[in-house]
Amino acid sequence: MDDDFFAVSDAAVAHAGSTKPGDVADCLGIMVYDLTGTITALATRYSYFPVIGLNFKLKGMWRDYAFWHEIGHVVKGHIDEPGFSTKHFGSVLFSQEVDSRSIPRNEREANIISAEYNIETKTVLEVIAYDTRTMQDYRRLKAYQDKLGESYKELCSSANADNPSQMVKYRLAEYQRSLKDLEDKKQELESDIAAMGCRHSFREIADELGTTETILKYKLEALRIRGYDIDTLELERYDKVFKGAM
Repeated sequence: MDDDFFAVSDAAVAHAGSTKPGDVADCLGIMVYDLTGTITALATRYSYFPVIGLNFKLKGMWRDYAFWHEIGHVVKGHIDEPGFSTKHFGSVLFSQEVDSRSIPRNEREANIISAEYNIETKTVLEVIAYDTRTMQDYRRLKAYQDKLGESYKELCSSANADNPSQMVKYRLAEYQRSLKDLEDKKQELESDIAAMGCRHSFREIADELGTTETILKYKLEALRIRGYDIDTLELERYDKVFKGAM
């Protein structure tokens, strides 16, 4: 992923003044038509023109997810990759997790784009309490704790394990004390977070957003690409730690 991952789609959204996939497709000059049969959706190029097909049976949010998924294939240039069309016709929308090792790169990218524009960022951040003071403090503390932990490991690996100098012993002891203090403070913040009642399971968050757990994780990956300090594994840990804490 690079810093310009959303560059083309963001520009189209800005020009359209909307995240509705039909409006964005119009801005990008994409021809759209209905599909029948078993194919859910497709994206290809007809002569010089990008083309998207959507199964007429798709309704509501699933039509929007499929539509944006195919727009993703267009804006990321997948439709011009050799052999893409044949392989893509057999794919299933959001059939694999974002961290799956078997998902093709182009399908992962299209899923990320679809989740990004179909789920409102502001709503996600509200649900996970991202901008609260407590969560900001927690992220800062954890980042510092991780950095200090890496420095401690580096010192341990570089020191003479059999006969460390007095200075190294002193520094190691200082690191240990600092890391213990940070862990104690982190646990205090975790208690505060539990008391806030804002930590829910992935299923609960997805239900509140009107989506699935799989799509939610693609949205969180989109936010991470945009620079938000979101650790999906940490959220999964919260799910286990804070569930039923109140």
